[in-house]
Amino acid sequence: MKSIVGKESFDEAISSDKVVFVKFTADWCAQCKMMEEIIRQVIEQFRDNVVFISLDVDAPGNREIIKNNNIMTLPTCIIYKDRIQKERFGMVAKAAIVNKLENLLN
Repeated sequence: MKSIVGKESFDEAISSDKVVFVKFTADWCAQCKMMEEIIRQVIEQFRDNVVFISLDVDAPGNREIIKNNNIMTLPTCIIYKDRIQKERFGMVAKAAIVNKLENLLN
């Protein structure tokens, strides 16, 4: 999972021809850490078809992105396709994430 900082990097990432999975996280977030293994497994399954990026909400360069995406709780994951937000969720099971990605890829 690639970590990015800044609006320009974020805009470039979600402009991908692929589906883009964005995880908003923070070092202090216990639930974010709990989701890491689930997301690692999802990355293994979809790495050829999905771009996975991570944004640290505490990084100064990400404040505008956090505000623009109305991030209020962590973890928050957003899936984009064609620069449009298609899915938004917090702590969920691996099966739910897999289902969301499969639906967007088919």
